[in-house]
Amino acid sequence: MTSACARRRHSRAGDAGRSAFQGPHGYVSPSWYESSPAVPTWNYAVVHATGTPCIRDEDSRPHPWRVEDLPPEFHRTLLGAVVAFEMSIAHLDGKFKLSQNRTPADREGAISGREHADSGPARALAALMRARSSGVEPGR
Repeated sequence: MTSACARRRHSRAGDAGRSAFQGPHGYVSPSWYESSPAVPTWNYAVVHATGTPCIRDEDSRPHPWRVEDLPPEFHRTLLGAVVAFEMSIAHLDGKFKLSQNRTPADREGAISGREHADSGPARALAALMRARSSGVEPGR
């Protein structure tokens, strides 16, 4: 969180907060589908965590990190804007949009299209889509 963040400026102790955690995501071409008509879309996985954030002061830690260890210019330009916080989680909301509304053949086409991409994030999305499509929990 930054000190300039509107949420930070208007927060009071005990206010609820929300953080978003983005998983793999990427473009899906309709040319990868077997069926037609179709339009381009974006597949993604995301989790929103809701809870009560608490600002953390480094001085309250048993072995505090020392700002004096930073080069002065780095401290002036970047660190002055950062506010450390932790949040006790009260609720998690996850959403997966992974072509699950498409036919199995269309899903396989989208997975194949992502698997043949030349980036790690594209292949990560393909792996998640394949796991979810087969009913296997990712990471198991």
